[in-house]
Amino acid sequence: MADYELAVQHTELWEGGYSFNHSDSGGETYRGISRNNFPNWQGWPIIDAAKNQPGIFVSDSLNANAALQSLVVEFYRTNFWQFTGINDQAVANKIFDLCVNVGTRHAISIAQLAVGVPVDGLYGRQTEASINSTNSKSLLSAIDVRAEQYYQAIVASHPQDAIFLRGWLNRVYS
Repeated sequence: MADYELAVQHTELWEGGYSFNHSDSGGETYRGISRNNFPNWQGWPIIDAAKNQPGIFVSDSLNANAALQSLVVEFYRTNFWQFTGINDQAVANKIFDLCVNVGTRHAISIAQLAVGVPVDGLYGRQTEASINSTNSKSLLSAIDVRAEQYYQAIVASHPQDAIFLRGWLNRVYS
């Protein structure tokens, strides 16, 4: 059975601190939580207060804030984790990390394509059973290929996102 704490440790390697890249459709982002997509997240007031403190590097200040880090971990658990029933931790880590990076429906759709079940973007018994009955190494490779195709499609339809492609692919193939 997959362990959330191990999955979140893996994702935290990729979800850095604070960023506000005007090319990013998510807008202002902290550890993968974008203000445009999650404007009511409880961490934004802490981030706004830190941004208003003169002479403080925002990411360092925020990353040292234990209360904010707890909010991030709980947000991930509430919004992205549903993979306790996956037998292989690496597979659970990969799908969870995709959820944080591209959203749950897209990540589940990628996993469904990789295991060959009908794609609806919803994580259910059939998807989980197919994940657990597929060779983990083969499944991880198939998820990587499908994730790369997903990112390439984003860039094809939104060329301004090409600046993120190298990072996305580094994350996929890590």
